[in-house]
Amino acid sequence: MVTFLIRRLVSGVIVVFGVSVLAFGMVHLVPGDPIRIMLGQRATAEQVSRLRGELGLDEPLWQQYLTFASRAVRGDFGESIRSGLPVLQEIGSRVWPTLELTLAGMAIAVSLGVFVGVVAATTKSPAVDLATMGVSLAGLSLPTFWVGLILIYVFGIKLGWLPVVGEGGLLALIMPAVALALPAAAVLARITRSSMLEVLGREYVRTARAKGLPEDVVVYKHALQNAMIPVLTLAGIQFGVLLGGSVIVESVFARPGVGRLAVEAIAARDFPVVQGVVLLSGIVFVVVNLIVDVLYSVLDPRISPR
Repeated sequence: MVTFLIRRLVSGVIVVFGVSVLAFGMVHLVPGDPIRIMLGQRATAEQVSRLRGELGLDEPLWQQYLTFASRAVRGDFGESIRSGLPVLQEIGSRVWPTLELTLAGMAIAVSLGVFVGVVAATTKSPAVDLATMGVSLAGLSLPTFWVGLILIYVFGIKLGWLPVVGEGGLLALIMPAVALALPAAAVLARITRSSMLEVLGREYVRTARAKGLPEDVVVYKHALQNAMIPVLTLAGIQFGVLLGGSVIVESVFARPGVGRLAVEAIAARDFPVVQGVVLLSGIVFVVVNLIVDVLYSVLDPRISPR
């Protein structure tokens, strides 16, 4: 297990290094002079020169990256161009709404996806199977922003059951979480159904049924636990997808999260904030996938990380 964790940590560090290179390179990949973009075309040559020196953009490229990486390791991502506050402080003030939304969306996606997948795999009615998979395909096909707008119109404006925008406790979280979760739930439902159909055809399941065990015990204790391994893998990936999807959902529902912060920073050409958001999102994604890998052995003791 220790060797496995070390190997995964090394691979995670390599991934984070790649993300840091991309985050650093985005300033230099933007067409035109990034300093001119930040300050506007009316900025004087003195203002441009001063900001270029403050950001270290007058140094060689390799030295700029080393400075960026060494500061990032210490948790220093620079200062926001707009507010002058440290980037980490800007992001920290927006973390909880995004984390709350992502975790709620993940809980809905996993619960709904696994339930629909199990029903589709265990039902003896082709119509039910077709209906559940049709619904999951629809959930996968509908754009998140469109689902969010429909939810706002129906449940926020027409029925008045839920608050439309901003933060307001659990009620304000329901619509954004559902809009964020539906595509992930659809993917998880399809992989759960496929995995369950494979497991239900194995000999140990037939043996459990031959012993006279109740069908619920066979399905949920013997079959589902083993079918969850590919589902868990996909759930780890979907967590990163939901984290990225929060950019759209937070904009639609006007939630003050990291996603909306990134949109505002891009619009204002606040590159230090954008770099910080990209790099920290990559780190979170690597950590979540490391946790998923470790959980494999919890679901199935026969899997021993080497």
